[in-house]
Amino acid sequence: MSRQKKMPPVRVAVADIDRFEAVSQNLSEEKIQNLKESLHQLIRDHLLSQNFPCAVIIHSDKFVTLLPKSVAAEKITATFNRIRSLIECRHGLSVTVGISDPCASYAELPFHYGEACDAIAIGRAPGSGGPVQMISNVRFEQAILKSCSTVYFRRYVENTIGKLEQYDRQRGTDLAKTLAVLTENMGARQKTAEKLFIHRNTLANRIGKIEKITGVDLSQNENLYRFGFALKIRRYL
Repeated sequence: MSRQKKMPPVRVAVADIDRFEAVSQNLSEEKIQNLKESLHQLIRDHLLSQNFPCAVIIHSDKFVTLLPKSVAAEKITATFNRIRSLIECRHGLSVTVGISDPCASYAELPFHYGEACDAIAIGRAPGSGGPVQMISNVRFEQAILKSCSTVYFRRYVENTIGKLEQYDRQRGTDLAKTLAVLTENMGARQKTAEKLFIHRNTLANRIGKIEKITGVDLSQNENLYRFGFALKIRRYL
C-alpha cells in the first residue's frame, strides 16, 4: 500500500471575486482573462513582498494560495485585508477571503479548500464581522451554514421571527435589527440602546412592539437565545 504523500504544513487561502457574473458580463473573454492574470499577479507580488513563501493559482473566479503554517494567523488576516484594499483601489472590485486551518498532506487539500470556501460564504453574510475570515474563528457559524439548508431550519426561522420580518416589510420598520442587537448583547438594554444610538425609552417601546408581535417575553434569557439562534440562521438562508 502506498503511503500518503506528505508536505510541509500549509493553510489554504481562497480569494473570491464578489458578484463575478455581474462584473464580467460586459467583458470579452480576453479582458476577463487579463483581469484574472492581473489580480493573480497583484496577490502573488504582495505576498512575496511580505516575505510569505507561497503558491498562487487561478481557479475559475477564485485565487487559491498555499501559505506556510508558520506565518501567524493575525499576519495572514492583515495581509489579505491589505490585498483587498489594493484590489479595490486598482481595479474597483471587491473580494472575500476565506482561510483554512493547516493541512499536512496533499490528500487533505480538497477538504481544506472547502473549509476556506465555507469561510467565504460566512464572510459574505450580513453581520459576519468582515470579508476576511479564518475558518477557525467561525466554527459555530460554519455549523449553522452546513445545517440551515434543511426544511426544518427554514421552518424554525419562520416560526420564530417570521411575523416580525413581515411586520417590518409591511410598515418599513427595522424591529428585526433591534432584536438582533438586543440578542447580541444578551438582553442588556443600556448597551443595546447605545449601540443603536437611541434613548432607552425608545428601545423599551420597540421591545414592547416586538413582544406584542411575536408573543414572546424578551426578559427571559431562553427566549433571547432562541431568537438569536434564528437570526443567525437567517443570514445563510
